[in-house]
Amino acid sequence: MQNKQIYFVESDRKYASAIERYIVNNHGHINVTFIFEIAELVQILEENKYGVELLIISESMYTKELKNFSIQKIALLTESVSNEEDDSLAIYKYQSGERILAEITSLLEDQANKLARMSGRTQVVGIYSPIGGAGKSTIAATLSILAAYREKRVLYLNLEDVPSTNNYFEVSDGENFSRLIYYLRKKKKVVQDRILKVQQLDSKYSVYFFAPTDNVDDLLSMSTDEYKLLLESICKTEQFDYVFVDFSSELSSKKKEMLNACDKVLLILSHDENCLSKVEIFEKEIELSVLAGSLKERIIVVLNKYFSEYTMKIEKENIFGKEIDYKIPYDEALKHRSGRGFVLDTSNSMQKTIFEMLTDL
Repeated sequence: MQNKQIYFVESDRKYASAIERYIVNNHGHINVTFIFEIAELVQILEENKYGVELLIISESMYTKELKNFSIQKIALLTESVSNEEDDSLAIYKYQSGERILAEITSLLEDQANKLARMSGRTQVVGIYSPIGGAGKSTIAATLSILAAYREKRVLYLNLEDVPSTNNYFEVSDGENFSRLIYYLRKKKKVVQDRILKVQQLDSKYSVYFFAPTDNVDDLLSMSTDEYKLLLESICKTEQFDYVFVDFSSELSSKKKEMLNACDKVLLILSHDENCLSKVEIFEKEIELSVLAGSLKERIIVVLNKYFSEYTMKIEKENIFGKEIDYKIPYDEALKHRSGRGFVLDTSNSMQKTIFEMLTDL
């Protein structure tokens, strides 16, 4: 990123100096030129022969004249959290330096990643279980973290009624999934740009995600078309190698269509006493669906929390005529972790199996 031209235009020198110190101390590879007057900016742009990668400018200083220059992206530094009628890129001025830096990084990486991945394709992987407590969220988060560890670009998309995002990733203040749902309904032409604005990056694991919605109703009221538009828009950003979708356990006609929109679906089973009966209901519901043919082909059967010495009938079952594809060993250490207690350890038997599963996706 050091060769990219980034200009930050803000008349409040004290504020700009604080942002400059934060960037220098926390991301030495980003080289930002700070400018305090619009006349100075125009003069610099007139003399610039190579164009500007990113211009961040105070909303009050913005002028349409800037569109005459070779600037790839312009982001307005705003004093309001969001402007629902404005289609432009924006960065909220009064948020943490960490969040501002994350948004700048995201805006820069968007274009670079498009160039790097022009021949690539985003793979959408759904993680679903009809059984509560089967560990699907742990598997979804672990897949995300291990894929990022392999230097893949990853989005963890939590669609649970009661999301567990905070258990795995560091959620900061700012716009959340509710805002993105708003744009899915009202501002469809800017959904791709809003994805880049709303997404957050966990700095520890390098996984992207959306902060949970303001309330459960926002998520439950999403239509199938809005969900499909969301996935389509995420893929069109050309930012990600993988999107891991963490679904809730209920089953409905809408859920079947949502699962069918995924490239692959990991069906997570457990040794729970109710597992067999619930899986049988799931099979029957899918078989009776018009989506049965295409959806069954995409399902990968995974038995989680596996004890080799503790066998049950579930291990011998055929699900949609398939045997269990993966058996993920039970991780005793998980019982003693709380909060963001995930420890990256590829020698761990559970993580080794998930790593193998990721390689085969």
